[in-house]
Amino acid sequence: MSRTPVPGAPAELENLDLSGTALAGVGAVGSTWVHALWATPGLTGEVTLADADSKGITLTNLNRCPPFGHQHLGSSKAHCAAHLAADAGLVWHPHHARFERLGITPSLLVSAVDTNRARAELQNRYAPRMLSASTLDLRAETLRVGPPGTGACLRCYNPPEALTGDDELRARTRAGGTAAVGALAAEAGVPETEVRRWLERGECGEVGTRLLESLRRQAEPVQARFAVGFTSAMAGTLLAAETVKTLMQQPMRETEPSHNNVTFQFLRLTAHVNATSLLARDPQCPACAPAHPALDAWRRRAAAHDRR
Repeated sequence: MSRTPVPGAPAELENLDLSGTALAGVGAVGSTWVHALWATPGLTGEVTLADADSKGITLTNLNRCPPFGHQHLGSSKAHCAAHLAADAGLVWHPHHARFERLGITPSLLVSAVDTNRARAELQNRYAPRMLSASTLDLRAETLRVGPPGTGACLRCYNPPEALTGDDELRARTRAGGTAAVGALAAEAGVPETEVRRWLERGECGEVGTRLLESLRRQAEPVQARFAVGFTSAMAGTLLAAETVKTLMQQPMRETEPSHNNVTFQFLRLTAHVNATSLLARDPQCPACAPAHPALDAWRRRAAAHDRR
């Protein structure tokens, strides 16, 4: 470990403005990100928090989410994190909803979601700057997305999980009879008459969206995965550090891509994967393919942001 500071490293972060930053996912990694920024003096601005977990904070979250305790069980993750970090210099705007439902495109989108389908939805916002962090077993990974068309995007190497079709979900419920209709109505908070009408017609709208979300949670429950608190803490802390660095740095030039990915796994501390590297775009990724019209729009947004 060097005793000499990195040349040019800041001595303080006084009035570093995070306005225009949004976090998607306030679970293990995301809540650590909030906690790390709360504990960092000198930060200001307004930050959006979004998490749609219908169960809120559960007992299984407590070993991996530093801010949450037993008294918070059942609470919205975004609102609870915002409340606990309310005395920071930052102003938090929590939403108990999926980020893409908010209809906003922040200048910096921070992804702490835990499914590939959610990452693909976030990539579809094509925010000027994006960061991501995730965990797998004993490995923590953080990615500075892009530059557009050069570095990996949120969809790269992350094929979305298989999705059960809407028609099939409705057919399964109809086959379940009165009991299935009643259970769906109770879970989604929709009158049974409206459930039956939607099952027959499949109409779009707010009711249809709520019913489909309930059916998908039933049909595609989140699979239990091995996870430990210190791995999530590593990922969330790295993500917070990269957030601060991104807001401090000069514009990232597309012609000069730097190492945009850092991986650390705890099983063998000397493993060669414990390093920074350049993670180039996935040649098979449709979201940042050269022919995709959104790629040019993403480039323009990134360039316009860097000129500010």
